[in-house]
Amino acid sequence: MCTKNPQLIIFGIGQFAELLTYYIKEDTNYEIYGYAVDSLYYKCETFLDKKVILFDDAKSYDSKRFKFLLAVGYSNMNHLREKKYIELKELGFDVISYISPKAVVADNVVLGDGNVLLENSYIAPFSMIGNCNIFWSGSNISHHAKIGNNNFIAPSACVAGNVYIGNNCFLGANSTIRNGIEIGDYCLIGSGTNISKNMASYEVNLEEGTKTITKTSLEITI
Repeated sequence: MCTKNPQLIIFGIGQFAELLTYYIKEDTNYEIYGYAVDSLYYKCETFLDKKVILFDDAKSYDSKRFKFLLAVGYSNMNHLREKKYIELKELGFDVISYISPKAVVADNVVLGDGNVLLENSYIAPFSMIGNCNIFWSGSNISHHAKIGNNNFIAPSACVAGNVYIGNNCFLGANSTIRNGIEIGDYCLIGSGTNISKNMASYEVNLEEGTKTITKTSLEITI
């Protein structure tokens, strides 16, 4: 008997969706059924030769037949990505992870679902990773790190050992967090920034020299 490949719906029709489509086709046996969007962004009937589905309609699909992949980035400190993940889980859908075969994840890492790990990302032994995080290519998570949910780790960001990162944070490209540091929720760390002290929730560090940043992370557009 011929078994059909798992059916996958990707949420999003932007460049991230295009990128993940490439990886899914190259690295997995998922069959992409279509792409889901909120009604505000329903601008076309097809994307990459597949149907575009209103998210409200897709939510009524059979959760045993269809799985979802979130192609949602870091806007508004990853809030939309978090919102869609929660909605889908409450409806009983599986939100899959994509882990590149070129990523390295130690076999004793605790890894949640809905994560994206692109090529050459690395997660060292004894680390604990929550749900719905994005680890871009070249990011490095060292040993015994604890990372919560809905975080975006940009290319070549480096997290040293024994670091704690909360939820909904953004780590810019080539940023570095020193070992033993604790980062609260909704923290925004700019590209090339070196973090050598703890950050409270909603704090921003953009390597502005002596300039004081008075806005919280939710008040800055990224």
